[in-house]
Amino acid sequence: MRGHRIEGADKVRGRALFVDDLRDSDLGFVPLIALAVTTPVGSGTVRAIRSADALAIPGVRAVITHENAPRLRKVISLSMSEPGTRLPLQSARIDYAGQIVALVIADTLQAARDGVASVGLEIDAGSAPVVILADAKARLKSVKRAGIGPGRSRKGDADAALAGAAVTTDDTFHNAAHHQNPIEPGAVVARWDPDGGVTVHAAVQWHHVDTMMIGQAFGFGWSDGLPGFLNRVLRKNRSEGKVRLNNHFSGGAFGRNISYQALLLAPMAAKVVGAPVKFIHTRRDTFSLMSHRSEARQRLRLGGAADGRLAAIVLEPDIAKGAAAFVEPVGEMPMQLYAHKTHRLTSQVASLDLPGAGWMRGPGVAYAIFALEQGMDRLAAELRMDPLDIRLINHADVHPVSTKPWEAKALREAYDAGAAAIGWRDRPKGGTMRPDGRLTGYGMASAIDLGRQFPATAHVTLTADARVDVSLAVSEMGQGLLTGLTGLISEMTGLPTDRVELRRSATTESYAAGSIGSTGTYSNAAAILDAVQRITAGLLVKARKDRASPFYGRPSGLARLMSDHLVLGDGTRAPLADLLARYGAQSASGRAGLTFGASAKAKASFGAVFCEMAVDAVTLDIEVVRLIGAYDCGRVLQPAIAQAQLRGAMIMGLGQALMEETRLDRRTGAWTNAELGEALIPTQADVGHLEAITVGALSGANPLNFKGIAETAIVGVAPAIASAFADATGGQIRSLPMTHKERLRAVRDLEPTTLKESAE
Repeated sequence: MRGHRIEGADKVRGRALFVDDLRDSDLGFVPLIALAVTTPVGSGTVRAIRSADALAIPGVRAVITHENAPRLRKVISLSMSEPGTRLPLQSARIDYAGQIVALVIADTLQAARDGVASVGLEIDAGSAPVVILADAKARLKSVKRAGIGPGRSRKGDADAALAGAAVTTDDTFHNAAHHQNPIEPGAVVARWDPDGGVTVHAAVQWHHVDTMMIGQAFGFGWSDGLPGFLNRVLRKNRSEGKVRLNNHFSGGAFGRNISYQALLLAPMAAKVVGAPVKFIHTRRDTFSLMSHRSEARQRLRLGGAADGRLAAIVLEPDIAKGAAAFVEPVGEMPMQLYAHKTHRLTSQVASLDLPGAGWMRGPGVAYAIFALEQGMDRLAAELRMDPLDIRLINHADVHPVSTKPWEAKALREAYDAGAAAIGWRDRPKGGTMRPDGRLTGYGMASAIDLGRQFPATAHVTLTADARVDVSLAVSEMGQGLLTGLTGLISEMTGLPTDRVELRRSATTESYAAGSIGSTGTYSNAAAILDAVQRITAGLLVKARKDRASPFYGRPSGLARLMSDHLVLGDGTRAPLADLLARYGAQSASGRAGLTFGASAKAKASFGAVFCEMAVDAVTLDIEVVRLIGAYDCGRVLQPAIAQAQLRGAMIMGLGQALMEETRLDRRTGAWTNAELGEALIPTQADVGHLEAITVGALSGANPLNFKGIAETAIVGVAPAIASAFADATGGQIRSLPMTHKERLRAVRDLEPTTLKESAE
């Protein structure tokens, strides 16, 4: 399928509605403005908040603190976000720097800013906050679960296998905390309605989870149209449609737009002042009122046989968590990539005095595969093997733990495609001098991410004039979901895209899967497909009883829609428009993934990333000359959108490797570079030749024949870049980002002549 973005014209013409840009005419009312007052210290107690000066400013309507804020009810956060463990403005306790301690509401943005500047805080400081793992030894606790992944797992006797291995490695790797930093800081508008319900305008990644959170916090509960597994969790709650969440376009999210605090702060402010309110994040607010990817440290030991086969994987991660229940699932994926005889995972988690961590592209796996792939390179070096060959030797033909067959896997093809594109087999020796005097290095790494399917339902109507109408509460963050789903609906029904109407609903009439974990398109499309198949089955039942129909008396069988026709397996067909004109509009609800996609086959997306690097032998300045990724993603629905997703994720991985880090002041616990001017991200100068290749064909492995791709494409980039640096210099990167300081550390212990001799 090829075509333009459904929302593209509106975006380039300025018609697309982002929350912060909503005009009074768009909303039908004039909202007041709310801004946050946050604490500069990371622990202690708010003794007093002086608001008189702020309230004296013309236009300031109210200052909300923990003393006068409405009491919020306990929230069950399915996303493990911060409101599930601590609700805003409910206590005088300070848990982290940047925590909201007051909310200023005013007629204008300027009055709100002046009000924030005039609020006085009296704080009884607590003990020094603990904000990095190096200071948190006493807080580390062993865990059975680390977020959505295992905290502990075991296969055989890994320690004995290590002791008997022909070669072993033992390294510790570190990943710094960093933030998503999409271009849009974000805002939330809330209005309380005459029926006692609340209407919210926001940009969220999981409409139903956040509708539920708002409803619970304000006493509504929520269960409209829930799949059974959620009804069991929330069976005591009823919302009766009292929360109406209008989900607008988002200027990027990457995991942070899930159950964030502003979704509660805006309705809270509107309730206090009795008028609609728009809560606006400043850029600095997004560093503490929204999530981040937390710090992690991993000790990895590998044991290999003389032929390179993995005998043991022992992974011992220490993971930081903040005020949320979320824990980076570092241990989820390393045991699923390569065939191995034994493994042991033992995780520890430290609760730090930080804002809640949360979802970010490639959760857990982006950290874990950095360590594992560095370890595989070390193992290859010890055995004097090519890094690609050792990965081919350890290719997992079945799932390494469950032994289930893969639904579809084309990792070998990804290795071949990426290696051919970069000239891997003919590459120069690592450290070879380039014509410009710099050293050459080549590196590669594997990538993996689980193939998840979340529960979803969909309501589809085929109208009498042969149009299809689908209503879903889905999220469009720029990933092309609306375009992809529209194309799929066209394909399912045989109708052209201009006869497909996909509406983003503000209600909970259908349970839409969230735009998370590369699951949104597949999960929702599977539910739509189920609904379409129910419609075609219903049409066939009617047509088989109709003497005027070509299907009259035909044996029952699977019917499908093709080129505006309903077609049986034996070729019998009738125009869809004729059937709909005869029988009227047809509607059906479909559902899919209610068991989270559990199946007899293992599901994952794979990739292989290759990097060519140039390194200055004196200064250790680096340039990523070429970055090539080959990804096993099955059928490509929209080539242009797929390329945007893959290349964007690769650039994000490059940022993770080279520069992205949010630093902390250990005295106050505050983020010190909480602004775009100092939160470094890749620019044009950092990205050389970038290429994304797609491989693999599912051919019937699942009903839609495609996989998620956006998470997988970030995963192997950082280890491939680190591998290229090691190839050029001999120095191993153990900490990300690989700043100049880290590169100096990597070569510090080498012999003084190593770089020169390598260059010669």
